[in-house]
Amino acid sequence: MLLVAFIQSVNIPFVLAQEPEPRLPKLGPFLGPGDTDPYVAAYQEQESNWGSSFSSTQKVRITVSFPNTPPAGQTIQDVIPEGNYIAGGMFLQGQDDEVDNHDYGWVASLSLDHDGIFQYNMAFYETYEGFAPFYDIVGQTYWIIWRKAIVLYGVNPSTPITLTMQWNGGFVEWLYTIGQNSYLAGLYNVYAYRSSIQRQFYIGVVWGYFFWIYYFQFGIYSETEIMNTGWTVRLEDPQYYTADNRWKYVREAKSVQGEWSYLDNWWRWGGDIYGSPIEVPYGACARYYGTNGEGGLSEGFAIEFYWKWGDLLQGGWTLWNNPPTEPEPPAKPSGPTYVYKGYTYYYSTVTLDPNDDNVYYWFFWGDNTDNIIGPYLSGVTATASHSWSSTGYFWIYVLAQDSTGRWSWWSPGLQVYVAEYTGGGGGGGCVAEGTLITMADGSVKAVELIKVGDHVLGFDPSTDSYATQNVIAVTKTRVKLIENLNDGALRLTPTHQPIYIRNSTYEGWVQDPATIHVGWEIFDAKTRTWVTVMGITYEERNAWVYDLITDGYQTYLANSFLLMDKGHGHK
Repeated sequence: MLLVAFIQSVNIPFVLAQEPEPRLPKLGPFLGPGDTDPYVAAYQEQESNWGSSFSSTQKVRITVSFPNTPPAGQTIQDVIPEGNYIAGGMFLQGQDDEVDNHDYGWVASLSLDHDGIFQYNMAFYETYEGFAPFYDIVGQTYWIIWRKAIVLYGVNPSTPITLTMQWNGGFVEWLYTIGQNSYLAGLYNVYAYRSSIQRQFYIGVVWGYFFWIYYFQFGIYSETEIMNTGWTVRLEDPQYYTADNRWKYVREAKSVQGEWSYLDNWWRWGGDIYGSPIEVPYGACARYYGTNGEGGLSEGFAIEFYWKWGDLLQGGWTLWNNPPTEPEPPAKPSGPTYVYKGYTYYYSTVTLDPNDDNVYYWFFWGDNTDNIIGPYLSGVTATASHSWSSTGYFWIYVLAQDSTGRWSWWSPGLQVYVAEYTGGGGGGGCVAEGTLITMADGSVKAVELIKVGDHVLGFDPSTDSYATQNVIAVTKTRVKLIENLNDGALRLTPTHQPIYIRNSTYEGWVQDPATIHVGWEIFDAKTRTWVTVMGITYEERNAWVYDLITDGYQTYLANSFLLMDKGHGHK
């Protein structure tokens, strides 16, 4: 389950002054006699639009837990040997724009040790390119630049905790999320250490000189191999942040061990397999999507590590593969189904893309014309406009295409009847019955009660002035279609009713309200303010509408919005 986080810098429920000495377990192979190389499962991101299959990101996160550790009837001391721990987390790599032969590593992990201490480990590393970490050939080639650990007092290790690493200016921040609350656990001023370090994490996979380079890895590790049953480490929902401000899952996951475990050309998080690859292997095995045995996981973005005699997770196994899939069929288009020939109308639809890719929409209007709009974020409503040049029945259908080129199936169809406009109401444009007209004395009266000789309030936007207008004619017409702006704020005919609007490129009168877009503004002349159009709907029913013909400015205020009487035409 994804956790929605917000930053909370106070009320951290831990007593930092009582922290034990922070311990950061070995993260790479220490090639001394008798040392057990920690196991690391690494994962790769494959994005077809990257071309080279790797990119960079400002944020990464993963959720870690230790479910059923220790199991009922055992203690943590029974499961984890004295002086040891088991940890799970993520590892990333960074680069430098100026300093040659240097690479950088970033770590965020949770660990649980023999004494039951449950802590969040954070670290920033540097290595001399050309040597594996801890492989000291020509002096010190590996540095722990910064590290910090906080103890999660009172937190059950089985609780899913989301770990986040993110760039914020020249700083890297380490956060953790429990439930709906997020906390800033640590930050390091990378810019102050070395300003040439790139302010990004690398993700994805690329071919190096002799092996694949996996930039974003996560998995388990420990001081020495823990050959006890009873511990489980669960890692789930690995995600990275995109340039268009969205979290996206790592789509493909593979186990990476031994020769597979190089993070880039020389960074080696991990090394040998966590276990013994003999004729009857034993060590850390895993439950993941689609596996059998002790039960595979139903989730496609999770893996659980545990110890089992006679079993072992080998390098290069596909743990999950969730390639991009096509968008869902778009929703049935929404919009008016009784319209007039030659006038513009608006129709909306929406779809969801399983991979959160951007989406294009292809509208087919039933008259041998079509158009494509987009891109839109997955789940965001898209609106297209169309005008029919002939009468009759037409079906509207929509296809969706994601940014990787995959097409959806057809949307359900919407049938539209296009009629010939025959006039009426002195030109067809009017306001609906019940609309309140502002009178010259500031009071309001329903439009159906207005009579010739009444005095209404008019407004001239060019001089920003009011004036009394004499009503010289009132027309009443029955129509089949009413346009509804902002959920009833103004109800009027879609055509031949001039209204004062503003958008990003124009301020002035438009003849047909049907041309208004969501996001445009209409003018409240009573308060001299602009009101954003948040919604446009249509009512298909027989309705009485009214038009007022006035002298002077030839304008009036309908529900406070500035209209022009259509009898005098479009100014």
